[in-house]
Amino acid sequence: MVRKVVFSIVAMLVCSPFVAAQDSKPDRDAADKSLPFPEKFDPTRYLGKWYEVARMPTPAQAADTLATAEYSAGEKEGEVIVKNSAYSSQGKLIAAIEGKAQLLPNDPPRLAVSFGPVVPKEPNYFVIHVDQEYQHAVVGTPDRKSLWILARKVPVPAETKASLLTIAKQAGFDTQKLIFGTWKEPASE
Repeated sequence: MVRKVVFSIVAMLVCSPFVAAQDSKPDRDAADKSLPFPEKFDPTRYLGKWYEVARMPTPAQAADTLATAEYSAGEKEGEVIVKNSAYSSQGKLIAAIEGKAQLLPNDPPRLAVSFGPVVPKEPNYFVIHVDQEYQHAVVGTPDRKSLWILARKVPVPAETKASLLTIAKQAGFDTQKLIFGTWKEPASE
């Protein structure tokens, strides 16, 4: 039983907002052009901790779990270290996993993220919106099957959440499928 729970937690983290969702390579060129993106994206301002406010459902992540990601600069040019953490609905740490991401040249809002030994050559993490203060973000995949709404602080005011949902909907995502995190206060490590 413990083995099954640990496997589920690892699978959940691998499918969290900060990891590759589905491989959208066949439709990449057409789909990328239709996704909005921040024109003046500053990767250094994106570093730090993000709370998952909402996400599309995935079989690997239970609906009543919460997640965070912490981004820090890696040793190589354009490398980002990603630490994902999963929490119970009460905000207690369940598990954590670390991976790497690579900012792709000339395409900074798109990252190639991996929790395995090889970082993909194609982007699998698309920042489609970040506010001017880098406090809220919308991230998705070109096939519109994966979407995450992120925030630096939780809970997020209803007006802000509504604005982020509008951005996601205008980008072609089915926001009625979203699962919302039940953050009552920031996570405890």
